[in-house]
Amino acid sequence: MCGFCIFIIAMPKQIFIIASLSIITLLLFSRCVRVFEKERVEVKPIKLSFSGRSALFNEDNFDLRIDSLNNQLCVRLIGKETLKKFPFPKDKNGEDLTGTAFTFELYYNNKPLACTIDQSSKAGCNTYFRYSKWLSKTITYLSDTIDLKSAPMISFEIPFYALHQLKRGPKEIELRGRQTLFCSANTYRKAFTDSSRKDTTWKDVRNYSKTSLLSFSAKFKIQMPSICRSTLYGQGIELRNDSVYSPAGMDNTIWNSSYPDIYWTIDYPNREFYCSSDYQTSTAHYDIKDTFCLFHYTPNDSIYIGVWDHDNLSRDDYISYKRFSLNQFPQNKNWRFAFQNIKTFGLKVTREGIINK
Repeated sequence: MCGFCIFIIAMPKQIFIIASLSIITLLLFSRCVRVFEKERVEVKPIKLSFSGRSALFNEDNFDLRIDSLNNQLCVRLIGKETLKKFPFPKDKNGEDLTGTAFTFELYYNNKPLACTIDQSSKAGCNTYFRYSKWLSKTITYLSDTIDLKSAPMISFEIPFYALHQLKRGPKEIELRGRQTLFCSANTYRKAFTDSSRKDTTWKDVRNYSKTSLLSFSAKFKIQMPSICRSTLYGQGIELRNDSVYSPAGMDNTIWNSSYPDIYWTIDYPNREFYCSSDYQTSTAHYDIKDTFCLFHYTPNDSIYIGVWDHDNLSRDDYISYKRFSLNQFPQNKNWRFAFQNIKTFGLKVTREGIINK
């Protein structure tokens, strides 16, 4: 019907047929574009139930939320405006101690979930929480000191691969949180005098009160995905040295000119930092043998391998960075390959498959 109308109208003036065809082409193209639109990833709220909590850790003062997104648990503890009327302990001068820090722990079957990654490889468990602090070999998170009067929010994420000791399928786990002391919200300067040396040192300090008023225990259910394990053995790196790229003079300082201090990293999932090697100083041939244990979700997952120049005084310099699928690497065989500014990168990958069946 549309084509027929276009033909009749277009007979007197060809411009109408051009315009009409352009509109049809645009409409058809727009339909094609929608087919290739990236599917929106929605945050999935997880229903939780409190199995226990202190009197002051209530809905008037706090909102605890646990969501799931991209194979991650997202935990948020939000303080409310009512905390301005919270019965804070006081210091010796009668000032409210409104600062505190929370400890969060994950439990399964009433036992703390262990962290089994080898921390000596710098695949540090702190990478689960992005620059936060680990207290033990369990999945335990310590928040920074916060001022409760300012209605703060504590937020952290835990990737599901951190829970690889759990069998795949539906699981009920428990999040426990607590604080054990209050302190001044802000630091103040205090003088400390060494009488023997007649010397005074100024330090930033806080006033403290060992008072525990806030704790909770919340249970929730997750669908535990399959977790795979692969071991990556670094066999050395040699940089290019040609007309395209030369490592000489990368570390120019006021004292000398030298080769880069090389180290390499693995990012997973996507471009999230996973682990890092130590760096080898002033070289174009990195010959340290590294071993990294990688927990991932599918046998064909992709990782990013980066090679960098360490710098103590400024941001580390890029040397090479590229995405690789794990199935590109031969199983349990030494393989040498080149990419970007890397002449040879030696790597052996041992894939164990799914470990939490």
